[in-house]
Amino acid sequence: MVDYSQLYKNFVSQPKSLLIAPAGYGKTHTIAESLRYTEGAQLVLTHTHAGVASLKEKIKKSGIASNKYHIETIDSFAQKYVNAFYCEDNIPEQKNSKEYFNFIIQKATSLVKIKPIKDVIQLTYTGLFVDEYQDCTVNRHQFIMALSDILPIYILGDPLQGIFDFNGEELVNWDTDLKNFANARFELTEPWRWKNTSPQLGDELTEIRSKLENEKDIDLNQYESGIEILQIAENDIYSWNEKYNERIRTLLDSERSLLIIYPVSQNINARKKLVKTFQNRFYLVEAMDGNDFYNFSKIIDDSDSTSIYNKIHEIIYNIFNKSELNKWFNDNNLKNKRQETDKIIIAPIKDNLNKLNQQVSFI
Repeated sequence: MVDYSQLYKNFVSQPKSLLIAPAGYGKTHTIAESLRYTEGAQLVLTHTHAGVASLKEKIKKSGIASNKYHIETIDSFAQKYVNAFYCEDNIPEQKNSKEYFNFIIQKATSLVKIKPIKDVIQLTYTGLFVDEYQDCTVNRHQFIMALSDILPIYILGDPLQGIFDFNGEELVNWDTDLKNFANARFELTEPWRWKNTSPQLGDELTEIRSKLENEKDIDLNQYESGIEILQIAENDIYSWNEKYNERIRTLLDSERSLLIIYPVSQNINARKKLVKTFQNRFYLVEAMDGNDFYNFSKIIDDSDSTSIYNKIHEIIYNIFNKSELNKWFNDNNLKNKRQETDKIIIAPIKDNLNKLNQQVSFI
């Protein structure tokens, strides 16, 4: 029986700690519980806005006081210090995100080595957690290591979960880049995500993971209780009458929920086509860190009271069905509606557009 309270205490008792665990084994829960055994405010960094949202939700549910932690992305934390302390005018345009953030990380790595800035960080935080470390590129790793010279650092991740290639940038090497953490390595060994829902699948995934780590062959056909394999031709995915879609329709009717992971991430149109194949019974989940997220934010930032309607018009016509939008919007304003039901629908839209026109701040 694992004494988790002691594990959490030990994890944050070292100047440099590393915790490795597969998905569903409680890494985020470990961050929340470990915060109970820390003093002052902890800086918690991760890679994506989705990761920030997940951490905030789970830590809040754990009842940890909000003054015990501050959560943001690695890039946004670095960006704050570059914006505050970098004096030259050669910062790249943010629309070229790869060049921009590589520049930001490089300059921030240098800045946090300057004593007055180190003092600011030490006065603000007493420790540093970094989640999902398997997605850390080498330059971000160097930035994190510069911070680890200022604060105690607690790294969490799983080398088998590295899913982002960051535009071909080299990812951190767990054997060589994290050798300074060899004396304080921790592991989580219980698949909590599966225990109450599908314990056999959890056991099978643990066995498959062990084979991957030991570079052994894997035959998925031997895990029939938790994994079903259906071999199809590539184009069958879009054909309503093929056995693949027949199986999905059966699952849609019998399961409480169903997730489809599509193999191509670069082009959204293929996923839209799949959603249409199933008559919109699925909804599309897009990354919170995608280009649209930044592009639409930039459009709003660049607007003023004279252009806000046109900017909103530009955004929604990029997202939603144009024929439906045309029932409510014209080029210059909302359409006037006569039916009472339509007036009720359009009233909050008018109200929000008016707030944008008046440049109401909610900060």
